[in-house]
Amino acid sequence: MTNDEVINKLVALQDGNGDTYEAIRMAIKALVQSQWTPCSEKLPSDGGNYLITVADLRLGHIGEHTVTMADFYVKEKKWNSAVDVYAWMPLPEPWKGTDDE
Repeated sequence: MTNDEVINKLVALQDGNGDTYEAIRMAIKALVQSQWTPCSEKLPSDGGNYLITVADLRLGHIGEHTVTMADFYVKEKKWNSAVDVYAWMPLPEPWKGTDDE
């Protein structure tokens, strides 16, 4: 099952009932945020930092990909990366830690 299929099933289950609704809303958000979007399909609508997939240019890694972070500039519709960006996704929420930390 793909993330899209799971998202569609969770959306169909939403019934507005308190904790169940909130848990489903959080699951949908997490699944949507964890998906790579190919640049050939869509670019971000907001400027800022994103995780990106780029060509791995280290010797011996030609044709492979790596993940890094870059800024996207909406007005210019471009990344601040010196290499081609193949796909992007929003940054995950920061770790909240515990009361002990």
